[in-house]
Amino acid sequence: MVKSEPLPLFRSLTHYIVYDWRTRKYLFFGILLLFVTTTSTLLYYLNYPQVELNSDTPAYLHVVNRIQTHPYLLVDVWRLPIYPLFIVCVYAIAGQHNLAAVSVAQGVLFVLMVLEIYGIALLLLKRVWVAWFIGLLIGTNLILLSFVKPIMSEGLAMWLLTTFVLALLYFLRTSKVKYFWLAILCFLLLLFTRPEWQYLPLLLSPCLFFVAVQQGKWRRLLPHFITAFVLIYTLLGVYIGVNTFVNGYSGPTAIENFNWFGKILQYHMWNEVSPRYVEVSHQIDRVVAHVDTDPYHVLRYLPTLAENYNKEAGNLARDTILHHPIEFLLKSVPAFLGSLTTYYNNYPIGTVGRYEWALGWLKSIQRLLYNVNGLFPLCALVWGILFFWRKTEQRQLITAMGLLALIVFYGIAITTLGGYRFDDYMRIHTVFSPLLLLLILISLFLFFQTVVPRLWRMRKKVDRQP
Repeated sequence: MVKSEPLPLFRSLTHYIVYDWRTRKYLFFGILLLFVTTTSTLLYYLNYPQVELNSDTPAYLHVVNRIQTHPYLLVDVWRLPIYPLFIVCVYAIAGQHNLAAVSVAQGVLFVLMVLEIYGIALLLLKRVWVAWFIGLLIGTNLILLSFVKPIMSEGLAMWLLTTFVLALLYFLRTSKVKYFWLAILCFLLLLFTRPEWQYLPLLLSPCLFFVAVQQGKWRRLLPHFITAFVLIYTLLGVYIGVNTFVNGYSGPTAIENFNWFGKILQYHMWNEVSPRYVEVSHQIDRVVAHVDTDPYHVLRYLPTLAENYNKEAGNLARDTILHHPIEFLLKSVPAFLGSLTTYYNNYPIGTVGRYEWALGWLKSIQRLLYNVNGLFPLCALVWGILFFWRKTEQRQLITAMGLLALIVFYGIAITTLGGYRFDDYMRIHTVFSPLLLLLILISLFLFFQTVVPRLWRMRKKVDRQP
């Protein structure tokens, strides 16, 4: 008896119902996540209503004022232009000098970032409850909010990086070039918000080409990869050229001189300089013995190092590091590992609002969850091995997780190599902390979903053998 085929209308209707049900489910949990995240963010802002400033805020506001009076002067020695332009846009909408509106806008970006994390988790796992749970942990993360709310660039950079990753992963899933260029646009905005991301294309481009070769699409995608790479570093070169011509500094920001000098003070390497800096190292010895190893304090007593945007301080530091690269890297390993779980309270001091009773337990949960960051090296190692292992199942998932691990690893490594204080590590980690937690939570879910049952079955099989 021949089995009758289903009618085309019935088949189309079945497909529509299934698709619509899945879409409704994704939207329902997305809206629920939006509500929870917005509520927790609103409670946090109401609990700490004052505008929070920090040591970086005056420098950003200085650039904002200069852009408003001289719109053609976007290049500054100390600060990149995107975050000041963000403040200018908020001023244009909410009123001049309305820093409260800037802080609220950063809270809105935080909510959007959480929804994007939910989207990334759905893209990777297609498990709505897992994606929602990951979004819930990040959306109620008051530690992140404590760095997003103040007037500084971390909140904007966090949203830009997350959007970049979402667009990049969607490009890898669909091979649609428009999403690749959307990712490049987000990266360019990130690059001119936080200078530490300038070296990421050097690591990411070979990996993307490797993936394109595996997928057999490298001939079609290679021109786009080359064009994007050239565009990124051409714009960066133009910015450096203008900075050199206008301000007399050949680099993205002069903060790098300061940070390199801070690194050799942090690692106590100032006595390992080449012969031409021996006398200066003795002067540093005397200053450190009477003050401390904070470069802000040391450079006050060494004006020759502080001249021309700390140029000589940077030259001395780079000279020391280049002559002792192995020692520098070995001393960076403990800082890399320690930065993952070292915690500093960034909540406003002496201010307890009416919603502290509701936020207190969230703070306790997120403080415990912060220690999960210590699992990152193991997760990154596993995904790195699987990324280059050809004979693996779930190739798309492994590719996405491998690239995600690379981006997070780069963020931690460049922060460790360029920063010299652990409280700064925690602040800068805000930019990629959502992706870090996403990577770890997905890794744990897959471990308990696949590896643990297999180990259990293997154990039962061994027990049954005589």
